[in-house]
Amino acid sequence: MSDEPKRPAENPPRHMPRFIAIGVFCSVVALMVYGPDFGVEWGGIAMLFGIPFAFGMLIGEAIDRDELMGCFVWPTISIVALLFIAYLIFGEGVLCIAMVMPLWIVAAIGGTLTSLWNHKRLTSRKEENDHNHLNLAAWTIIPTFLVVAETALPPSWTEREVIREITVTGTPADVWPHLVEIRDIRPDEGRWTFSHDLLGIPRPVDARIEFDRGTPVRKAKWADGVRFEEHVVSQQIGKEMQWRFVFPDNSLQNHTDKHISPNGESLRILSGGYALKMTADGRTSIRLTTRYAMRTRLPGYMEWWGERLLGDVQNNVLQVIAGRIAS
Repeated sequence: MSDEPKRPAENPPRHMPRFIAIGVFCSVVALMVYGPDFGVEWGGIAMLFGIPFAFGMLIGEAIDRDELMGCFVWPTISIVALLFIAYLIFGEGVLCIAMVMPLWIVAAIGGTLTSLWNHKRLTSRKEENDHNHLNLAAWTIIPTFLVVAETALPPSWTEREVIREITVTGTPADVWPHLVEIRDIRPDEGRWTFSHDLLGIPRPVDARIEFDRGTPVRKAKWADGVRFEEHVVSQQIGKEMQWRFVFPDNSLQNHTDKHISPNGESLRILSGGYALKMTADGRTSIRLTTRYAMRTRLPGYMEWWGERLLGDVQNNVLQVIAGRIAS
């Protein structure tokens, strides 16, 4: 019998605990985001900054910390891949991805750089091994508790409005019929917009007046089966029309993004209207206004998106109107 010394068992891969922590973290976040009770907290500081920062910390634990560029490249690639998986598997909307991606990438890079700094600090003090597993556990669990805390203390509602104008040739009396109803909009009408052509928000295809117990209701239809109603609350023929929005089903939310309902816990599209005014040169100015309320801890950022998205919809509608008046 050979007296060869026994070989020591190989240690598990050094990065295995880190990859397990990343997997657990992503699973917990997926359960929160796509669970039945997920709502207004999607726009909170924890979800938009805390969770991607923690994800970046975990990425920083797994990469080669001697390469500074990796602290920028790997978290960026990881966030893009994560959101792409959410798009493919969970049907996440392009709109929501576009809104969170810039914040998530910045926060994840910040987390990875923080991990690099923490690693150098602990290495200089020869404490890294003592704190490594604690770091992994903390950055996996703490952000989920922050989301729960924000849910218990939701932000207050704030109202905003988006306004776009266009000037057309003709008197208000000539322009008015083109506003009340906009029937059978062709695909070649309107204009190119970031929201419609890049983010995939459907374009309007029809808007016509029907009467519900004597009240005029504009039944609006967009492409891909999206529909909603504009219940007219006041109008002066040739001058203005005001309405409140009614969403009889989930067609808009289902097509754009399941986390952004037009009548939900974080966003409510309230009202809108046209106003006509004669200009000094005898033409007519058309002003289109949309009012909405939002509940978020990042009002400035979300208001910027409101201006872009609703403004693009308004600009497209006004261009359709202008084109029909000119034809």
